[in-house]
Amino acid sequence: MPYKGTSFFQADLYENRVQVSIDNVLAHLPHIAAGKVRCLAVTSKARSPLLPDVPTMAEAGVPGFESATNYTLFAPKAVSPEIVVRLNQLGNEVVGDGDFRERMLKLGIVPAGGPQAEVLTKMPNEMKRWADVIVKGNIKPS
Repeated sequence: MPYKGTSFFQADLYENRVQVSIDNVLAHLPHIAAGKVRCLAVTSKARSPLLPDVPTMAEAGVPGFESATNYTLFAPKAVSPEIVVRLNQLGNEVVGDGDFRERMLKLGIVPAGGPQAEVLTKMPNEMKRWADVIVKGNIKPS
């Protein structure tokens, strides 16, 4: 059953009217801690520092399943390559800062950082992957 967001299905999940969901972990942490719901696996490639004892989907027996929200820094195409390199350097410095990491983890965001080349490789693959899901699932905008 599709829901318009976490708050709409939480009651159904916690009252056992829905048996499973995939959602952002932050909204569920208090309920996991209280024992209202059990986290079976995280959908990221690596275990989450928010739930270090919870396996990844691959560890739980579903190899190749990965789905994580990515926040990526973008710039207009006209920005010079030198500025893009500098923005990437500064962004990685911020991501590596302990205070920043701690603040992001409290928001349920696991900062990663990385080289621009990684994003340039990953984005087309992600776009194709999710386009295939949309086509195979016959998903239409509502």
